Amino acid sequence: MQNIIATITLLLFALATDLFAARPAGAYMVVHGIGGECRAVSEQTQLRGKSGYYTAATIAKPDGWKELKIRFTPERDGLANIELFTIPDRNKPEPAPVLFDNFRVDGKPLDNGDFEGGYAFWFFGNIHKPQKFSPKILYGAGVDDSACMRIFDRENLVLKKVPVRANVPVEFSVWAKSCDAPDGNQDITLDLKKFFNTDFVAATSIDGTRKIMRKFKSKIGRTDFGGVIFDIADPAKNGGVCVVSLPCKRNADIFEKKIEIDLFDKAVGGRYLYLLHTATDPDNTNDLNLGEVVVETFDGFKTRPTFIQNGRNISDCWKPEYPDNCRRVYIASKKRNIGALFLTRIKLPPKRIKSIKIRCYATRFWSIFGATVSDKEAEISNAFSPDMKSWSKADIPENLEIIENSALDLSPFLATGMPAGKFGRVAVSERGTLCFEKKPQEDIRFKSFGLSGVVEELLELDSDIPKAKELAARYAKLVRLNGYNLVRIKFDKLKKHTERDRRAARYEIIDFLFSEFKKNGVYVFLPLAWYDLGTKDYIRGRHDELKMKVMFGYPEARAAWRETALEQLEHFNKYTKLKWKDDPVILSVELFNEFCLAMDRFDKMPVPLQADVRKRWGEWLEKRYGGDIEKLRNFHKTLPVFANIKVEKFEDAGIGFRNPDWLRFVKELDDAFMDDCVKLVRGTGYAGIISQGNMVKTPAWNALRSRITDLVIGNTYFAHPWKSTPVLYTEDLCPQESSFGETLSNWTTSAAMRLFDRPFAITEYNHCYWNKYRYEFGAGFPAYSAFQNFSFLTLHSDAVAMGQFPHVMLPFETRCAPISRANEVLSSAFFVRGDVKPAAKSVRLRYPENYLESDEAFKGFGLEQTRIALLTGYAAQVDNRPKPAAVRAVKTTRADLEIRPVGSSSIESRAWFQRLNPDGSKGFDMPAFEKALRQRKILTSDNITDTAHGVYQTDTKQITLDTAARSCLVATDFSAAAAMEKPKNAKLGAFEIKSLSCSGTLAVVSLDGKKLTDSKHMLLVFSTAERNRVSKFSQSGTMRFILREEPPILLAKGEFSAELATNVGGKFAMYPLALNGRRREKLAIETENGRLKLEAKNYGYENGAVAMFEIVAEN
Repeated sequence: MQNIIATITLLLFALATDLFAARPAGAYMVVHGIGGECRAVSEQTQLRGKSGYYTAATIAKPDGWKELKIRFTPERDGLANIELFTIPDRNKPEPAPVLFDNFRVDGKPLDNGDFEGGYAFWFFGNIHKPQKFSPKILYGAGVDDSACMRIFDRENLVLKKVPVRANVPVEFSVWAKSCDAPDGNQDITLDLKKFFNTDFVAATSIDGTRKIMRKFKSKIGRTDFGGVIFDIADPAKNGGVCVVSLPCKRNADIFEKKIEIDLFDKAVGGRYLYLLHTATDPDNTNDLNLGEVVVETFDGFKTRPTFIQNGRNISDCWKPEYPDNCRRVYIASKKRNIGALFLTRIKLPPKRIKSIKIRCYATRFWSIFGATVSDKEAEISNAFSPDMKSWSKADIPENLEIIENSALDLSPFLATGMPAGKFGRVAVSERGTLCFEKKPQEDIRFKSFGLSGVVEELLELDSDIPKAKELAARYAKLVRLNGYNLVRIKFDKLKKHTERDRRAARYEIIDFLFSEFKKNGVYVFLPLAWYDLGTKDYIRGRHDELKMKVMFGYPEARAAWRETALEQLEHFNKYTKLKWKDDPVILSVELFNEFCLAMDRFDKMPVPLQADVRKRWGEWLEKRYGGDIEKLRNFHKTLPVFANIKVEKFEDAGIGFRNPDWLRFVKELDDAFMDDCVKLVRGTGYAGIISQGNMVKTPAWNALRSRITDLVIGNTYFAHPWKSTPVLYTEDLCPQESSFGETLSNWTTSAAMRLFDRPFAITEYNHCYWNKYRYEFGAGFPAYSAFQNFSFLTLHSDAVAMGQFPHVMLPFETRCAPISRANEVLSSAFFVRGDVKPAAKSVRLRYPENYLESDEAFKGFGLEQTRIALLTGYAAQVDNRPKPAAVRAVKTTRADLEIRPVGSSSIESRAWFQRLNPDGSKGFDMPAFEKALRQRKILTSDNITDTAHGVYQTDTKQITLDTAARSCLVATDFSAAAAMEKPKNAKLGAFEIKSLSCSGTLAVVSLDGKKLTDSKHMLLVFSTAERNRVSKFSQSGTMRFILREEPPILLAKGEFSAELATNVGGKFAMYPLALNGRRREKLAIETENGRLKLEAKNYGYENGAVAMFEIVAEN
């Protein structure tokens, strides 16, 4: 968005300047982006411009507010861009700030037009300029002493997109007045004087023996720490004290345990509260928790506590570290590394602040040297770049298209044949798996990826169909060469309402692409809706709003879904001579991608929509509780997240997935809409598979899936990045935990969505960059998915390289990502070829009828219980509910053991993903259950499972997970892998790892379909870690500071030694491989006593470091 605005600034502001070149500084409102007629309404408004770009202006004065008001009649439906800015007098080049308030559309406030909600729903020209030039919310300075926006110039404008309709006049208005430019830095330092109780030395050394902080007196006054101004007090002017110290155990009776900074009579507000503080631990408590900060606004709203924790957002003065959520901004002695102060950032609500309450827990000694409110995005962690002693540039050729018949041509792993549809439609087998209609006795699997970026590029070639077709044919073949026989496609650009005139040409491109996929044996998984439904007022980035409108039955939104669904299903493909609904290349249709995820982001919705939803929510609750609001309040108090919310009316109850009532409410709506969707799809004559419900991991949604879907689907990620603040254009935080250390919870909670009587598939998954354990991905996820007999896995996203593109690591990057590409090789072997065998036994989780109506069913799956899937076959059974026709013919068998649900978890939703977290509920006793499995011979006596110590071995004994060691071993006849944080000797059948120099995965895969002992052609995988050369991270790696990282891509250096037993005589050679499969230098392999000695390093080669090696018999 910021790039778009910057372009607008360069191209359009010159026009605005020319129009008003002779005028003094004033307030400006521009309408552009859509043609039409415009006229001034208020006398104070002067209007210039032409269709497509109108500029309204008034001379802003400090002595009173003036209204800019225009009436605009658009010539077509679409989005009008409204910009607010000021242009200084050319004779006075200094900034001339103007205040704006009460932006209205047809006299009504629109999405925070009064700025009382802070910066929400406004876009900015450049929020990272020095603060004095950035747009800033001022509290108490607006019309009627309300909030307003101060803008300095034309570059740092604010923008809002407003939906308009053809030939329907709309009135835009805003109030403005000039103001004085502020002096210097606008950080608001808070007065802590009344709470001072120690000096610089006593604040960091209780007994006064450590005097080095006396040096800090040089910082007295307004001083910059990490880009934020703090007012450091002078002890000589404050009775010898200048720091607020909150007590530890030793002095808990001496110092106050809490303070309240009263801002009642001050107009204070901003994006963040910054603390300059430090901690010591004189009592050696080793307690992580120091205290908490709670902010209260003038309207009575209180934030949830921000907990101050050692090692997270503060560190020790005398043993300083580099936590992810604070930044070391002062060190008294660099040589001795002592005497540290830290900068911590706390997000503030977008409202005027009434008070800030700080409370300690009397554990560590916590000292606050200063507090400041600021709009600045100051860095809050110390930054580190890759040390080139430990990293090497990766071998990534300019052309990354896979070379046919090379070692990285993974098409031989595919067994679904060509063309797609050769054996009829993909169907549900009588075993509850996927099969072909004409080969019902054979189970089939697919390897898939999310296809969006390439499709968008092809659709942009709608004016050059021959070129688009040429690229589409090339791409379809590359998909197969990369080892994929399924794509999950997204083409919102096809549905864009403002480009309907290009739709026919774009359909032709998609049709041709489908026909080429069909020729190459590649099937299509078709979501009928992703984000854009083709509505007139759709705004990119506000898809959650549209989903909520569909969920709540808004007629226009529901009609848009029906229209786009019917348009796709009934569309005739002239290349295949079939309508999409009749084409066997379509494996399945999905009704609406991630439909329910939006229901957990209520606070991001526009205010009018929130009000309407709350009204319906309140009516539903009143009916549920029989009008007894006290009963609702009592239940509300049991919900930790919402316990502090005052429930004056039914509609005040907390909204979110951690409220079972809200989930119950949403499910009722979802049930009804899904019934309508299925009826419409089947009504077209579509006879294929229907899928839905890839989010919300709860038993209640398993009941919905059981009733609606032929194929159960799930989306899951490990270490999905997120934004520390919404204004960033991309993510800057990525957790650095191990997926093995977390017991593969992203996989086990997905496996718990599986139903015993139908196929299950993953429609989105990834282990994301820049998590340092990304090497775990290939050994864990696909191996266990084969063990549970999933039907397909869909990597997110755009996994196939074609043509030229920037070779840079991104969170979901695969095309040029050495580790991800290596992981996909293991996926082809373990999952697609089926080297890892399905579970020998099975456990079935049965939901009693009364359970599915209980509050427990509307919470996340019990985490401990989902881990059964790491040991044996595991699926859920929903009884006494109707089933889709495709599932009724499934012939089910009895499980070896049946159990009931135990425990629950808390659902955490972020912008693009969900995960389950422990909720403190009484858990499932896994060691006791392990004992029961052994008694029933589900786990044999030689199975090394020891769940009490985090060891899980499958009943086939092919996979062993050790959560404490953070390792996973996979041993099959045709492939083997060991992913280990702390490398050690590992015997994996014919393959034995002798040593690894670093954390990583070492694996070997037969490429000729023979057992490893008989194979003459193999691929060796050595995955370490990957980074971009131009990058900066916090010490733990969690936070990144360069959002636009730059190439080249680096691989962590490593060396390995392994042996492979072989029955093949003669010599073998090993070749490092470029990412397109091209061989590099030839490496000799020694053979001794029928064992290949595989020893090499991944770096030091002419073209760079590699993650894969080809092994071939030379005779």
